[in-house]
Amino acid sequence: MGYIGRILAAFRAEEQTAILDQADQPDTDQPLSTTQPLFEPLTNCELEILNLLAQRLSNKEIAVKLFISPTTVKKHLNNIYGKLTASNRQQAVAKARQLNII
Repeated sequence: MGYIGRILAAFRAEEQTAILDQADQPDTDQPLSTTQPLFEPLTNCELEILNLLAQRLSNKEIAVKLFISPTTVKKHLNNIYGKLTASNRQQAVAKARQLNII
C-alpha cells in the first residue's frame, strides 16, 4: 500500500471511530420527533422557538429565554417559515398546530 493509501486508510479508521462515538451521544440538532410530516423536520431548537412563538413571545423575549441573540432567533424563524411554507408568525403557528407539531 502506497503512502496515499495509508493516509486514506487512517482517515477511514478515524471516521468510523467518530461515527461510533457520536452514536452514544444525543444529537441536539436532530428533531425530537421523527414523525414530523415535513420534508425537512424541524430541529429541537426550531421546535423550542416555535413553541415560544405560539405563546406570542417577541424575538427579544425568545432570545432572553433561550440565551441567544435576537438575530439568531430571526435566523431560526426564517428556517421555520421555509420548512412550514409560512410567511409569518401566525401562519407558522397555525401550520404547526395543523400538522400536530406543537
